[in-house]
Amino acid sequence: MSRVFAPQQPSRFDTSTRLWIPTMNMEPARKHGELIVLLPPNANRLHTVPLLTALRDGMATYTADDWIVAVGDPSLLAATACIAARKTGGLLRMLKWDRMAGDYIAMEMTI
Repeated sequence: MSRVFAPQQPSRFDTSTRLWIPTMNMEPARKHGELIVLLPPNANRLHTVPLLTALRDGMATYTADDWIVAVGDPSLLAATACIAARKTGGLLRMLKWDRMAGDYIAMEMTI
């Protein structure tokens, strides 16, 4: 079964509850495979070395059958895509949200 890797769950911090609240329903991505969120919503983007290490570790078993879902911080998405492409010899499989269809569109490209 394929897996869907998300750099992080898009979220906002609620100051009244002091909790991170998801801002996007990622359930539609699950029809493409098991959803794996790589980083917590409060990942500190100023400390790139630990983030890249966590992304690499989380994607250690990534294969050409898996997907990247295009959500979260753009720099984390770019790093996730680079790691995926390196692991597959340049093949990148991404899920992109289409507002008109109300669903993810599967895209494949060789980089």
